[in-house]
This record gives sequence, C-alpha cells and structure tokens, in this order.
Amino acid sequence: MPGAGYRPPLFTKPGSGSLSLNTRAGYFGLVPQEAEVLSIRIAEVQLLLAEKRTSLAVLRAGMGIFLLPLSLFTALIATSKFYTGEGASPIIVPLLVAVTTVSIIMMAVGGWLVWRAIKRIRRIDHKIAEIKQKSVELKHLYYDGEGAPDADDIVPFRGPEKPLLSPPDE
Repeated sequence: MPGAGYRPPLFTKPGSGSLSLNTRAGYFGLVPQEAEVLSIRIAEVQLLLAEKRTSLAVLRAGMGIFLLPLSLFTALIATSKFYTGEGASPIIVPLLVAVTTVSIIMMAVGGWLVWRAIKRIRRIDHKIAEIKQKSVELKHLYYDGEGAPDADDIVPFRGPEKPLLSPPDE
C-alpha cells in the first residue's frame, strides 16, 4: 500500500496496452474507457462553446461597427441648424463625401463581421449536435428544445449501483 505522500503515475497502462492520461489512478482506480470517452466529448463541447462565445463577441462588435455610421449621420443632421447652405458648402460637401465613404466602408466591414459570425455560430451548433448524437449522456446536458430528454430518461453505461468514477473494488 502506498504511503501518505504517494502520487499516482501520470500515465497508466490500461489492459489494452495503450497509454492513457490518467491523473486519478491512485485515488479512484483506473478510469473506465467509457468515462474517458465521455470526458473527451465534454471537453470538445466546452471548446466549441468557447468558440461560440468568441463568435458572439465578433457578432456584437460587427453590429456596433455596422451601426456607427448612423450616429455620424445623426450628428450631422443635429448640427445642421448651425450652418447655411451657401456659407458652409465648401466644408459640407467634402465632409459629406468623406462621412458617406467612411460610413459605406464601416457598414461593409460590419456586415461582413456579422455574416461571418452567424456562419460560424451555425457551424459550431451543428458540430455540437453531432457530438450529442454520439453520446447518450450529453443529450440531457445541452437543451435542444421540445425534444430534449429528461435526466431520468438517460441510460448510463453502468447501472446506478456503480457510478462511472467509483473507487476500486477491494
């Protein structure tokens, strides 16, 4: 029996002969293959959700960039009472051309960012749906709407008498 300061080896050899990363070997026994696959799938979904959060931030930034020209035109309209057409035309015409050009460019960039973010979000949602189809345990974790099963309807790999990460039998 190992002493109090014993740390389990980082790599353990399961019965199949392949190395697997197992940091819980000394405390809970060998992690079953089903639990390793489930933890990998959960990690994949977490990574995809982090990418989705990034895409949502890009979407928010794109909408801000797209709508900023509206503020520029609002400021020009709000200050229009301070100038007359004849006295300000040498300044207003180039200013209006410059603001219009910058606005069109900003709206194009903002629209492209919004389009790209929506496309990426949809692709990420499809990848998450594919992972959920592969794993019965993940179906109840991520809500799909009306057809999402309840937690009681999920059948685990092992019976309820022995959870996936149980201490080793002695």
